[in-house]
Amino acid sequence: MRKLVTLMSIAMLVAFSSFDRKPKEVEIPCKQEGLSDSQYFRASGSAKSKDMASAKDKSLLVAKQTLASLISSTIESVSSSYSSSISGNSNSFKEAFETLTRETVNQQLKNVSIICQKVNKSKEGYEVFTAVEMSKVKLVDAITTNAQENDNLKTSFDEQKFREIFEAEMKKIQAE
Repeated sequence: MRKLVTLMSIAMLVAFSSFDRKPKEVEIPCKQEGLSDSQYFRASGSAKSKDMASAKDKSLLVAKQTLASLISSTIESVSSSYSSSISGNSNSFKEAFETLTRETVNQQLKNVSIICQKVNKSKEGYEVFTAVEMSKVKLVDAITTNAQENDNLKTSFDEQKFREIFEAEMKKIQAE
C-alpha cells in the first residue's frame, strides 16, 4: 500500500510539473542563414531520406525552389513596374522583357551558393538543412547585360531606370 501511494505521488508530481513548462522552441538549422538581406536573395530548405546523398540533393532542391519563388515574384513586380513606366512601348516590349527576366533568373539559379548545410542522423535516416543565396547585384547585372544584347529590347532599355525601380522594390521588401 505504501509503495502504491509513493508511486501515485511520483506520478502526480511528474504530471503537474509538466503543466508549468512552457512549450519548447525548436531551432531549425540554417534558418537564420536563409533570410534575405539588402545584398542577397536567400532561402532555406530541408529534406529527409535514408540515404545522406539523397537527403542533401532533396534539401538543396527545396531551398532552390524556395529561392526561385522569392526571386520570381520580386522580379515579376520589378519587370511589370519597369515595363509600364517606359512610355511609348507596346505589349510586345513588356512580354519580351518579362520573358528575358524569367530566362535570366532561371539561368542564374544554376549559380546559387550554398551558405549553410547541416546533417542530422537518426534511426530513420538523415535530415539535411540547407540555405542558399544569390547576389542581387549579379542578378541585376545579368538582366541588364541580357537586355542590352537582345535585339528587341536594346533600343528601348533604360538601365538606370531599371536599377532605380529594382532598388525601390528591394526597399519595399526590406520594410515588410
